[in-house]
Amino acid sequence: MQLIPRLNRILEKGPRAAGLIRYKWQNGLPFLGNAYGGITIPQVYCYPVSSSLKDLGVSFTDDVIFQRDKKGMFQLVVSLESHADLDAARKALLNLDTLSGNYVIPHEATFILQTSEVKEVPVDVGNDVWRLATVDEFVNTSALCKGRPAPEYYNMFQIRKALYGKTFAIVRPDRFLYAACDTAEQLQTICGGIQQTLGLR
Repeated sequence: MQLIPRLNRILEKGPRAAGLIRYKWQNGLPFLGNAYGGITIPQVYCYPVSSSLKDLGVSFTDDVIFQRDKKGMFQLVVSLESHADLDAARKALLNLDTLSGNYVIPHEATFILQTSEVKEVPVDVGNDVWRLATVDEFVNTSALCKGRPAPEYYNMFQIRKALYGKTFAIVRPDRFLYAACDTAEQLQTICGGIQQTLGLR
């Protein structure tokens, strides 16, 4: 089978060839089946946009999304095409802590720009904004890749693909998606129902 290129690539990918794990929603499960809940959130590489964090180099998205100092039960990931969309996205997060009973905390959100190149970065862009990083950037970051082989079949747009292109994603602490949506109104509705879904109201 390894002599056939297409089959050899499938063998090399191992379990990744089957795609991401996804739970099928049933009544009582703590995620929203009608809002893409139950999907495993993939991990990719990211790089800080703010000049004050340049020394960090490339990071894993899991480390950024679930930083130790964050207090919220769920973490909010905002996927954007450009930093020009940041202001509108930040406004969409207002009062989510009140609506969700502090299960989602707006100032803990992680903004990920779906590009590996960002030009003309505003001075006040914020330390919560990251861009996608390439394989070459990852390989050249010794802290992460030292002693490891260079990754193969890496797709830096894997998170966006897993979220079906949705802008807002609420992620559970076990790295499974609670819900994803496109608009501020949908996000507010989802956050307003979190406590009921978890059986706390």
